[in-house]
Amino acid sequence: MREVLRRIHQIASWLFAAGVLLQGYLAGAAMTQLGGTGDFETHVGLGYTLMGALALLVLIFSLLGRFPRRQIGLTVLLLLLYL
Repeated sequence: MREVLRRIHQIASWLFAAGVLLQGYLAGAAMTQLGGTGDFETHVGLGYTLMGALALLVLIFSLLGRFPRRQIGLTVLLLLLYL
């Protein structure tokens, strides 16, 4: 069971990293200087919903997977940086 929780943690971490890249793309695509529409709603919406949920999931599964204190501290820092 512990290995499954650690695998879910790993998947959530990779999804969070991919989300950061997607956020950068969405912000750049909305910039009018780069030919965008100036509408940042997709960027903001994704940041408030998906990224927050993923940051929280990474923390929850690091606790459930019984990771070392250092890694749990880093996931707490990730959530704090998101907030």
